[in-house]
Amino acid sequence: SLRLVDEALSAALAQQESLAADAAVDKAARGRFGRKPPSERFDSMLATCLEWEETLGCAPTMTECDLEERAAFEDEEGRLVKVLRGSFEGARCPPVAEALRVCYMEYSPLRLGGDIIFKLLGKVVDGQVKRLNS
Repeated sequence: SLRLVDEALSAALAQQESLAADAAVDKAARGRFGRKPPSERFDSMLATCLEWEETLGCAPTMTECDLEERAAFEDEEGRLVKVLRGSFEGARCPPVAEALRVCYMEYSPLRLGGDIIFKLLGKVVDGQVKRLNS
């Protein structure tokens, strides 16, 4: 009977070690605080930027983008629209996108700034989409 207890404990310990190892791998893959790693976040932002360009009718294959004219009424939004248009250009230029990726991945203050700017641009896009649909 001692042997059965020993086998049961050994199996339980092995299972616990396996679960701990899986949790460590998952935590490492998710990064600190359960967030995606910076490379995945950057790729997601880049893809979203290209989607915004298409949604707003500013893709190179579409007619001329008139975002600046639509936002000219508000100075703050007008500046952010210029940043948005620059983001569209940068997202389509592989050397620029790669340089931004390196900055985003290597310098945490720039990563934080990039995250904040991306959220602001998301609000600008939402406003522009509402204007397009009204």
